[in-house]
Amino acid sequence: MTYQEDESAPKASEEVLADEVLRADDARYEAMVNGDLAALDLLLSPELTYTHSSAHCESKKEYMASLSGGRVRYQATQRDEVSVRIRGEAAILEGHVVLLATVDGVPRRLDNRFLSVWLRRDHSWQMLAWASTPLPDVPKEGAKDAD
Repeated sequence: MTYQEDESAPKASEEVLADEVLRADDARYEAMVNGDLAALDLLLSPELTYTHSSAHCESKKEYMASLSGGRVRYQATQRDEVSVRIRGEAAILEGHVVLLATVDGVPRRLDNRFLSVWLRRDHSWQMLAWASTPLPDVPKEGAKDAD
């Protein structure tokens, strides 16, 4: 994890907040995989904007409906290369994630870069925004570029 400091706040406080938001993000992934919509509901802001790697945007209500209706089911997640920036009561996470999911009955492996924005309200974190971008397929050794 890369940690970037906000010079206006004490270092220890920023580190504690970064750890808190990462734990909240871990809990979000766990809730997604376990289909725990009650836990997920608490971790997502009512104002959530969720932009999928397909560029499809959903509100919290729409995203939760896709999960509760079974259109999207997550089997596994692996987040790495994450950096956290704390700015007051907001946190910005950037990194890499691989999601194994079934979307509309089709198994998918989603290999994405992501950016998420979290807000701290009443001493707990909620995700306000998510945007992900698929990583391009890496050509096999010896293959010629299509360009």
